Amino acid sequence: MKLTAIISEIIGTFIFFSGLLAIAAFGPIAGGIGLVAAIYLSAKASGGHLNPAFSIIMAVRGDISAVTAIAYIASQIIGGLLALLVNSYLLT
Repeated sequence: MKLTAIISEIIGTFIFFSGLLAIAAFGPIAGGIGLVAAIYLSAKASGGHLNPAFSIIMAVRGDISAVTAIAYIASQIIGGLLALLVNSYLLT
């Protein structure tokens, strides 16, 4: 597990959630653009998981270790919370 993968999960999830949160302000296309950008940016470093369910499935299948899955899930939660904080500040 590399630090770049963890950071890419945080940034990717931040971008993805920011796109989803921007749907209310800018319409549904913002969510799609956020998802595409997030996967594109994080795919090489971490596989572009961006979703705890996907990380769990990959761990159960044996594609990633349990430690890596836990690190990805923690990163995804951090990225989501950061997106919530930043977007709630920007949109209020």
